[in-house]
Amino acid sequence: MALQRVSSRRGGIRSIYSDNATNLRGTDAELRRAMESWNASDAADKFRAEGVSWTFNVPLASHRSGVYERLIRSTRHFLHEILSKDSIDETVFNTTLIVVEGILNRRPITKVSCDGKDVDALSPSDLLYPSTRAHSSINVVPPSTLSGEEFEKGWKKARSLTQAFWKKWSSSYLNSLKERQKWSNSSINLQENDIVLMVDENQPRDCWRIARVTDVRGEGGHIRTALVKLPSGKIFERDVTKLVHLELDA
Repeated sequence: MALQRVSSRRGGIRSIYSDNATNLRGTDAELRRAMESWNASDAADKFRAEGVSWTFNVPLASHRSGVYERLIRSTRHFLHEILSKDSIDETVFNTTLIVVEGILNRRPITKVSCDGKDVDALSPSDLLYPSTRAHSSINVVPPSTLSGEEFEKGWKKARSLTQAFWKKWSSSYLNSLKERQKWSNSSINLQENDIVLMVDENQPRDCWRIARVTDVRGEGGHIRTALVKLPSGKIFERDVTKLVHLELDA
């Protein structure tokens, strides 16, 4: 159970949406006490905390959080699939979970700005460890064991498991974004300046190709093809089935 989503600022208050877990309820209460203490201090005359609006789901109603609950479900599913086949030691297990955590936290979820020259996306990692573009969990390896041979074996096993997770989960994640767009509208048309993910099954692990739509083409009111521009300046022509909106922009 974990915090699910942080919304955009509305009326000076930032809203957090989560499930009804007791640990999150306790966090909400602790934050409120801290805010009240801060606002009662002398410093509040110059700086006043605006507060956080925390919205909880109804108990036993996880279906109301379909988008992010589905992400949790798919993560559990693929972790079980890759970890339940063989016996692994605690070091390999911990290493695999840390790298998987990094994969999930670095997924692009929304555009950074509306600037036509800005081809960048915000990820959960930007909120968890600000100003750190590449967190250490990207290249984490197991600590040294009794021998070099054991170290090499553990490292290869952890690398193999995380690669298997990436291959299965990234494909499922991109497909879920496509399904959401298909479900929410009868016809989803890309527009110029949209920030999109380019679907590429051969992309290396933990690498997302983000691009900005520069032109769209189609007929009968339906967009079939789009020109997209990468941060490097390169422009590609892609079918719309190979382009998806970011998680929070769909």
